[in-house]
Amino acid sequence: MVLKKSRSNETISPSPLSIGAHEIRFLCTMSYLSFLRATLSAGILALSLVHLPSASAQTDFDWNSLTPSTSLNWVSCYTQFTQCARFSVPLDYSNPSAGSAALALIRLPSPLGLSGAPGYRGPVLFNPGGPGISGVETALALGGNIQGVFGDEFDLVSFDPRGVGHSTPAISVFTSDFDRATFNFGATFLNTEATSRQSLPERWAQVQVLGSLARDRQGDVIAHMTTDNVARDMLRIVEAHGRDKLQYWGISYGSVLGSAFAALFPDKVERLVIDGLLDLEGYYNTDDNYLDDQSIGATM
Repeated sequence: MVLKKSRSNETISPSPLSIGAHEIRFLCTMSYLSFLRATLSAGILALSLVHLPSASAQTDFDWNSLTPSTSLNWVSCYTQFTQCARFSVPLDYSNPSAGSAALALIRLPSPLGLSGAPGYRGPVLFNPGGPGISGVETALALGGNIQGVFGDEFDLVSFDPRGVGHSTPAISVFTSDFDRATFNFGATFLNTEATSRQSLPERWAQVQVLGSLARDRQGDVIAHMTTDNVARDMLRIVEAHGRDKLQYWGISYGSVLGSAFAALFPDKVERLVIDGLLDLEGYYNTDDNYLDDQSIGATM
C-alpha cells in the first residue's frame, strides 16, 4: 500500500487534491444516502417493530448561534430528541497557531446517561461515509434507527467532518451560484451511468475540473481536510467526553476513517465497527475496479 505522510509524519491519508475513484463516489452521495436509509431501515424492521424517534418534527437550527469551544456544550436543537454543539479543533495539528476549525456535532443522548442511571456506556461515534456525507443530516434522518442497533445505553454522536456540511471553514469551490449552476448544467449532458467506455472518461474529466477548481481557489484550506486530521478530531471528541477510548461505527468511507484511527491510535480503541468495507489499498492509491478496463469491458 502506498500512503502519503503529512508534516506530522503520522498520517496515512492521500493528498486531498488527488482526484480518484473516491471523488467519483462523492458525486453519488445522495444515491448512497438513500441506500443507507433503506439498508438501516430494513435491518431495524427485522430486529424490532418498536417505534423509534426520527427527525420528522425537525425545525431549522442556527449553527452560528453556538460559540465553538474545546468543551462539548450541548444545547437542544432540531427535535426533542437531539442536542448539538460546535467543537473547536486545530485546523493544522502540526501548527496549532494557524487557526481552528469548528465541527458541527449532534447527539441522541442515552436516557441512562441523562438520568445518571446505572448501565450507561458512553458515546458511540458514527460516520455514514462519503467522504462528504453530513453526519448531522444522517443522524436527523436515521438517528433513532441507528441508535436502535446498539441500544439506548449508548449516546449516538455524529458530526460533520471538517469541510463538510455545517462545519467551518466551509468549502465551496464556486464563486457564485451562477458559477455553480453553470458547472452543474454542463454536467447534466454527461452520461453518468457506467454503461459504456465513454461514460467513465466523461465522469473522470468532470472530477478533474472540480479538483482543479478546489486546488486553485481553496487549496490552502483543503490541504487540511484529510482523513488523518479527521481521525485526530475524533480523538479530541472522545477526550472531550471525558473518555480515553473510542467506540465507533463507520460505513463505507467510514471504514477508511475507522481504520485510519486504529492505525494512528491503536491504544485508543475500545470498540470499532467498520461496515461496508472499502478496499483500503485501492482507496489510497485511487485505484479500484471503477477504473479497470477489463471490468468496464465485462459490463458492455
